[in-house]
Amino acid sequence: LLARLHPPTPRDTSPAGVTTGPHLWKGCPVKNWKISSRMQLLAAASMAVMLVLAITNWFSLSHLSAAQNASHQKAQAAGEMKHVAGLGAQLYRVVADTYINRQFDDAAKKWQAVTADIDKSLDFAAKTVSTDDARRGVQAGRDTMTALRKLYTEQFLPLAKQGAKNEEIAGLDDQIDKLIDAYDDAFSKVAADLDVAAN
Repeated sequence: LLARLHPPTPRDTSPAGVTTGPHLWKGCPVKNWKISSRMQLLAAASMAVMLVLAITNWFSLSHLSAAQNASHQKAQAAGEMKHVAGLGAQLYRVVADTYINRQFDDAAKKWQAVTADIDKSLDFAAKTVSTDDARRGVQAGRDTMTALRKLYTEQFLPLAKQGAKNEEIAGLDDQIDKLIDAYDDAFSKVAADLDVAAN
């Protein structure tokens, strides 16, 4: 009779420390919410997580894109430095034409055009390089070009206009040739440094 009046309480078989049943929401204001409100809360939480993931992904892609752009710009700069180095050979052709053809007006126009391109390229190089070695290379190229211009305009050109013989001008030609080699070498090193930075 007592057993019928007072049936035994079912034993809790849930793992230790795990709250089940109606106690799950005990002390939480959400337990008083309607099911629709709880679903809206879960949807909002999901949207927040997705937003955080999207923002994180965007920042990661932006950083990667910036790194790729920087590498591409350095690669372009390296190509430009190779162009700058090649201007030395163009300038030497003007020097040779000055003596061989003796078309001094035409040579003056070519000299002006090539040296203007060199000045522009030197300014670009000075703004582009970022390492001390590259800066020293650019400055070495600039100093070499200054010496070459002085040698051509003050000594080589006057002798050519005077109709100097080969042996009279050979020494100057050799000096100019060495300066061209030094200029090419300086900018080839700058281009190599930029190639390494781009990779």
